[in-house]
Amino acid sequence: MRPTAGTASGVHPVPLGFGRVYVHQPKGFSYDGWVAGLDRGNSFVTTGPMLFVKMDGQDAGTTFKADAGREFHVTGDALGAVPLERIEIVVNGEVTRTVKPANRKTAAGAYSTPLDEKIKFAESGWLIVRCYEDRPDKRVRFAHTSPFPVDVPGKPVRPRRAEIDFLLQRVTDEIARSEKVLPAAALEEYREALRIYQDIAKTAR
Repeated sequence: MRPTAGTASGVHPVPLGFGRVYVHQPKGFSYDGWVAGLDRGNSFVTTGPMLFVKMDGQDAGTTFKADAGREFHVTGDALGAVPLERIEIVVNGEVTRTVKPANRKTAAGAYSTPLDEKIKFAESGWLIVRCYEDRPDKRVRFAHTSPFPVDVPGKPVRPRRAEIDFLLQRVTDEIARSEKVLPAAALEEYREALRIYQDIAKTAR
């Protein structure tokens, strides 16, 4: 699944354009190019900051094939209209590194933090980068890249117990919430999903 964004202005108490998705267009903008880039995951989503990140010089959405233990170079720039509070590198759902923002004032009045980190992969997985603004009103404003997938032969991604327990509970809660409003066929889709995740749980670490 590729991350996208929408505002829902008029449904949620946010202005038009509050949630956005930006897609890298190195050859210039075109509708077809934008949609293709979105499908590849060459993008980031945001409710405020701007986050321009590459891994080994490649855009998010690029799949890397690598031996176990390979080190990847994560570079880029995080920009905020107000100072950033933190930048996080997340690998396989866990915060691997927290970067203290430099918050260098630019000529345009923004706050910029360069990113230059090296991360090793012992097994297959994915990496994302996210950052958060430090706002006086404490409203969460953040940016989040699409994943950088890494394929290590013979070392596939294995779901963690916490992830499976979370999904089992969410699906169970959704079935209970929807029993009186959804048709039987729709409810059966939820129940089938629950059975699948229960089977996965048997092999979780």
